[in-house]
Amino acid sequence: MRRERWIQRYFLSHPEEFKRRVITFESRWDAGEKVRRMDVTVGSVENMVYYEFKSVTNIPPKNFAEQFLKDLEIANDLSQIKWYFDGRKISTLNKELFLEELEIKRELIEKWVGEAEKPSKESLLVFIEEHFDEIFKIK
Repeated sequence: MRRERWIQRYFLSHPEEFKRRVITFESRWDAGEKVRRMDVTVGSVENMVYYEFKSVTNIPPKNFAEQFLKDLEIANDLSQIKWYFDGRKISTLNKELFLEELEIKRELIEKWVGEAEKPSKESLLVFIEEHFDEIFKIK
């Protein structure tokens, strides 16, 4: 229940982020052969933003890698993925701990790194690290 209250507080204190947009709570998306349950989705199918709200004290949170890799499967742009952490419970996010958790499949590497660079797990990790602060935020 605490997490739900935190999500509610976030929505009430950031109405501009959600104004005039379709909001769905606890939505379900196919992520390859698996299913991804998102806390909140905002927008239309063509322009969907996927939100994960975490009110945790342990970083990275339980099942982080599985959830985030599914996010990478369903999103087409990193701006679609938003992970918000409760600032009342944590004060910093350690990139290295998050990146160490990821076991990445070749298809995801090719999707996000592309053919321009030499696709590798390391190149995708560098890409995620470069965009880490766009995705993961303490609110």
